[in-house]
Amino acid sequence: MDFDRLKGGNPLYQQIAKWMIDHIHSGNWKEGYKLPAEEELAEQLEVSRGTLRKAMVRLLKQGLLEQVQRKGDFHFKSFYHNHN
Repeated sequence: MDFDRLKGGNPLYQQIAKWMIDHIHSGNWKEGYKLPAEEELAEQLEVSRGTLRKAMVRLLKQGLLEQVQRKGDFHFKSFYHNHN
């Protein structure tokens, strides 16, 4: 995945959060979409789990992502429900 890793740009976790939101807008990730495991997704994006986690926490706080308790799974909530 190509993220801008140069100093002076947006922090990497913000770029990842935007990338995830773009997947919602494009229709690739619909409400209820289960994200891959953190380790797998971090590897796909070529970022650390900590950086990925920071992006996911941002989306959790925005109400775009929810974590299923006891399973540790993350699912996308409805974007339009939360932002219209």
